[in-house]
Amino acid sequence: MSRKPIDAGRGRIRLATLIVTIAVAACARSGATLPTGAVTGTLQFLERQAPDTAIGPVVVMLEPVDPTKARTRPTQQFRVTSGTDNFDPGFVAIGDGDFIVFANEGAVSHRLFSADLGPDLQIPVGPGDSSAPQQINYTGEVQFFCSLHPDENFTILATTGVFFSVLDERRRYYVGPLSDGSYRLSIWSPRLQGPVRTLEVTSGGSSVETIWLDPDLIRR
Repeated sequence: MSRKPIDAGRGRIRLATLIVTIAVAACARSGATLPTGAVTGTLQFLERQAPDTAIGPVVVMLEPVDPTKARTRPTQQFRVTSGTDNFDPGFVAIGDGDFIVFANEGAVSHRLFSADLGPDLQIPVGPGDSSAPQQINYTGEVQFFCSLHPDENFTILATTGVFFSVLDERRRYYVGPLSDGSYRLSIWSPRLQGPVRTLEVTSGGSSVETIWLDPDLIRR
């Protein structure tokens, strides 16, 4: 599976002001046996618009307050592709325990590694070739580098027990389907992180969350 590269940005996570406006629209549905709730919305900036490149990717995460409703799903395999000689597949968000195949469409060999995954990890990727599937048994930011090209690096975010969505080019997101209950909403970005906010999700209902950020607190 190929992911469209997004400018990942660099720098420490910074705290930003997050104001969440909740408007719940209930959709009547009876006899549902599967989760049918959802949270959708957009990210907006207070007073003025900040450039997309100032924040890089943003991941909206929903963590169930009830641990028995934590996200569980079969392990998945993702294919991420770099189309240039400088290996950079862009930002990728996955679940802890998922597999990733690194595909190299460039004309240069790479040998990827990550200190977060252990000192012995080496992932060779030849020109026009793909790596063997690599399982990511880690939660949090995983920084990858290339031992053959020290200037190359990219980030993977591995989550666990949460439902998540990466903002699209228009800063929109959709998270679902969700069981009814309370969820902690938070965001992740290389440039900022919003405080946790609790919201309610109803089966058969759609919660519309407009996430407001203060651009003055974004690390440049």
